[in-house]
Amino acid sequence: MSESTNEHQDAGFQVAMPFVVCESQGGPLADDAFAAGVYFGEACAVLHLLQVGIVWDRIVPTVLVPQLDLLAMSKEVQMDRKDLGSGWSWVRIPGVEDGPREYLD
Repeated sequence: MSESTNEHQDAGFQVAMPFVVCESQGGPLADDAFAAGVYFGEACAVLHLLQVGIVWDRIVPTVLVPQLDLLAMSKEVQMDRKDLGSGWSWVRIPGVEDGPREYLD
């Protein structure tokens, strides 16, 4: 186990489901690329529901922001973003204006 993992366990954190296909777990896929795919997959799934007015509001790795912006543009909506520093950004991709508003956590 890595030192970082031990620190989290000491603080009371446990990995619910490790990405066993990632290099850090002995797998063939780059950790950052796999994590980016997970974020992007979630955004794609939620944005498919835009017709019902759902808003996707997340803190994501800053390197993923341009890809999410392209996804928002493909849905013809404007993405809001704020750089939080340390490689993280807040993004908000709104749903359509004529549907009920909900926020997903």
